[in-house]
Amino acid sequence: MLQSLALLLFPHRCLSCKEFVEHSRSFCALCSLSWSTSLKVRKVDGVPFFYSCTYNSVTSRVILKAKEENNARARITLAQLIAQAINNPYSLLIPIPSRPSANRTRGYRHATLLAGAAVSVMKGNRNQVIDCLQVTGSTRDQAGLNAHERRENLHHKFTADSRQLANLGMREIFIVDDLVTSGASAREAIRALLAVDVRVNGVISACAALPH
Repeated sequence: MLQSLALLLFPHRCLSCKEFVEHSRSFCALCSLSWSTSLKVRKVDGVPFFYSCTYNSVTSRVILKAKEENNARARITLAQLIAQAINNPYSLLIPIPSRPSANRTRGYRHATLLAGAAVSVMKGNRNQVIDCLQVTGSTRDQAGLNAHERRENLHHKFTADSRQLANLGMREIFIVDDLVTSGASAREAIRALLAVDVRVNGVISACAALPH
């Protein structure tokens, strides 16, 4: 009775087009055609890169809902794609950092929350998220930049806090983000972690925009 009333008062809508959908679904039939759960693998600087969806209008709306609107349902939907790339539920996840100004404007660290949601999907615990990367120096918003400009914009702009990376043992480590476009952020994260002698087992994003 209460569940039926809740569904009546708060109907479920497609995360992309906002059409009404069954409560168990995230997308309508049409939008679901643009949402892939098939895991794909490429390489970024020799490191395995896992993703499921290619970037399109549907994935763009879901990412924006999670990133800019703090929409928990959108975030979990992205996190499910990230979690499926991880075989070991005890793996450690390192989120790609955002610019401090972006974090202040939003009031939260999007990639950190996304990594935490992925850990929840894996039935892990919050200690598996190591928020050790930060952006240092002045950077521009990556949106609107071409591949070369993105690389230049982030060149040696990430630093890793080695104190958070001590005594990790043999656990698998993955860099995570919602979207990889040129691969500039992933490459810079790999470089920053190597600078403190940490090698990652892979890069995982829910979506990817371009070949790498």
